[in-house]
Amino acid sequence: MKAYMLPFILSSTPFGDPVGDCLIVNKPLAKWQEEIMNSLGMKIVRVDSRQEIHDVGEHLIFSEGLYFTMELIKEFIARSRAAHRPTNCSLKSGLVTKITAVNVQSVQRHLNCVDYQLEYQPMESLRMIPRKSIIIDPDEFTITIKMPKHIYSDGEYAVPLTEKLMVHIDHWVNLWIANILTVLSPGAKLKKMSMIRLLPKIVRARSLNQWKILRQFNKIGKGCDIHPTACIEASILGDNVSVGAGTIIRNSVIGNEVNIGNGVVIEESVVGDSCAILHGHIIYSVLYPSTFSVSNFVTASMTGKDTFVGGNSSMTDLRFDDRNVVILKDGVAFDSGNKFLGSCLGHHSYFGAGVAIAPGRFIPCDLKVALDDGRIISSFKDLGPPKGFRLL
Repeated sequence: MKAYMLPFILSSTPFGDPVGDCLIVNKPLAKWQEEIMNSLGMKIVRVDSRQEIHDVGEHLIFSEGLYFTMELIKEFIARSRAAHRPTNCSLKSGLVTKITAVNVQSVQRHLNCVDYQLEYQPMESLRMIPRKSIIIDPDEFTITIKMPKHIYSDGEYAVPLTEKLMVHIDHWVNLWIANILTVLSPGAKLKKMSMIRLLPKIVRARSLNQWKILRQFNKIGKGCDIHPTACIEASILGDNVSVGAGTIIRNSVIGNEVNIGNGVVIEESVVGDSCAILHGHIIYSVLYPSTFSVSNFVTASMTGKDTFVGGNSSMTDLRFDDRNVVILKDGVAFDSGNKFLGSCLGHHSYFGAGVAIAPGRFIPCDLKVALDDGRIISSFKDLGPPKGFRLL
């Protein structure tokens, strides 16, 4: 069985990279696609159009920009084969489709479902039967974060836990949330194991304290230097990672050669290779390789490669009117589907100390942003000592 890949309909991602190079949990999208298809015994064949496909056997057709999980593809193929007809893959509308910003994806939205660019073709003799939509429900579990009602009117913010994920990567928000939901997906697996009472067998006679259980699911690479007072739970660390005193890493994926300072907190996030996180709290965020951050707080945001996030900078993630954050695509405003959403720095961008950016904004690649001259002490020689200072 083969899987035919159609070209990405856009010229590039927001970072200017080919879509196959987009990193999801520190792995290029093209690598994810290849590994999943190969594990199911399928070979990916690139074609420029459907007209090039002359396969009389069963096969898949999907978009180059489509991210999917193993669990989703397996269910789609099994249900398609049982249908004995051509099918397309849809997700039931709900929390996952909303939070992944379907508004800016190359998908077709209906009242109760969303059609993605993933198709199944059976043997040629069955292709005269009308096509059927295979609707998969990705909303398996949720976690809730309690919020004061004056901040979030519902009182609890829901985040999905699912192993059945599919996102078309058309925008940095799609790429950001594909990373975050993939990092959180082991939580769905743990919940399933608990429901069928497998989890107690795995931990056996050890304590069922949830924090001790989470530590048993860590994966630590070679050559790591982890301070004994650091706390690491349900996380994956690559090779040669340095973790300082008092640091907390929870439900996150850390790349190779990463330097994490003292007292840093990283939760539900992805940190790329060769990053340096020397200060602050990183939560629900994705940092591409070689990000350098000394910010107090980075939340629900994304940084490109070789970026700098300065101290006391603020990538804000909340509107004050209880509405979803608005994002731009090709100059047009779209509802992101997210009440909490930070911003994105392009490759090689620097975000200086004290600078703030509104929710949902994108800073282009190669841009260095700093406070204006009136708010920076830049020269004693030209201006003289500012009030309250003296020269030594």
